[in-house]
Amino acid sequence: MSVLHAAGLRLEPLTAAHADEMFPLLVDAALYEYMDGEPPASLEALRERYARLESRRSPDGRERWLNWVVRGPDGRAIGFVQATVHEPAGDAGPAGADPGPRSAWVAYVIVNTHRGRGYGTVATAAMIEHLRSTFGVGRLLARVEEANAPSQRLLARLGFRTASAAEAAGLELTATERLFVCDGDAAPHGRAVPARVRSFWEAFLATQPAGTAERFHDAFYFADSERVANELARLVLAGTKRATASLLWMHEAEGSQPPPVGSLSVMTDFAGTPLAVLEVTGSNVVAFEDVGPVFAAREGEGDGSLEYWRRVHWAYFARECASLGREPDRRMPIVCEEFEVVYPPPGAPGP
Repeated sequence: MSVLHAAGLRLEPLTAAHADEMFPLLVDAALYEYMDGEPPASLEALRERYARLESRRSPDGRERWLNWVVRGPDGRAIGFVQATVHEPAGDAGPAGADPGPRSAWVAYVIVNTHRGRGYGTVATAAMIEHLRSTFGVGRLLARVEEANAPSQRLLARLGFRTASAAEAAGLELTATERLFVCDGDAAPHGRAVPARVRSFWEAFLATQPAGTAERFHDAFYFADSERVANELARLVLAGTKRATASLLWMHEAEGSQPPPVGSLSVMTDFAGTPLAVLEVTGSNVVAFEDVGPVFAAREGEGDGSLEYWRRVHWAYFARECASLGREPDRRMPIVCEEFEVVYPPPGAPGP
């Protein structure tokens, strides 16, 4: 295994010697809200576990166990990333079902004191790039609690999509877990076109002048739940919704930039099916309390009133603030973005 470097982070192959440094971090019970398992029973138990993982192979040799300790810019350990790589012969996944040839289950943990800074995205993207280039991994899989919206957004930025029922069949997910998959090249920085929307994007490019491809920004779905994401997509396709709002603090925490005017993004439903290409026509950052009725009406949600906009967006931004360890307030910065649907053209059959 190799030491990996990315955006000021250092990813060190896990060894038993890391137990002394990791134990104080992993005994925090709050880490396990969305993570399987319990805090290590003792330092010695953690050393023994790390010693087993240091072998890098399952006892039967059918899985590669790859684990890295993530160090922050100051050199201190802040979490870990891990992958279980299955050999091309067609080996069983964690729940006893075959996830496909040359696949890997991936996961990450960043300690609470360092969340909301984009470290999880950077570290996971670095690991994925290494898995593809060194181990020839084609399919990536991850299981995430349905209430863990930050991790779902992280996976979406890296090119993952919600798995179909057929793909999840036999994997013994719990009632509150969702399966995410990523085939082909990942999109570590949100600029490469994820495999799940590539053919849709290329069909759009065939109708456009040269140079349009450089304006790609992201592939995304709205909101943080399947019901709302699909409803907002319906409003966009119906011509009712022509604006959206996001929390600037979240962009800053994830190390991402709001889409600039003129950029193009692929809107999908919650499952990752591409539905439309949107062009940003206007963008402005204002305090929550300064969002006005004209913008609320362009968002097209509910009855289109400013009162409705404030009520539902306060609840949404409060959830995002909680994931960042911040308190919402009326002066929190909101990115107010306006857009137009540029593909499919009006009147064309839907995808």
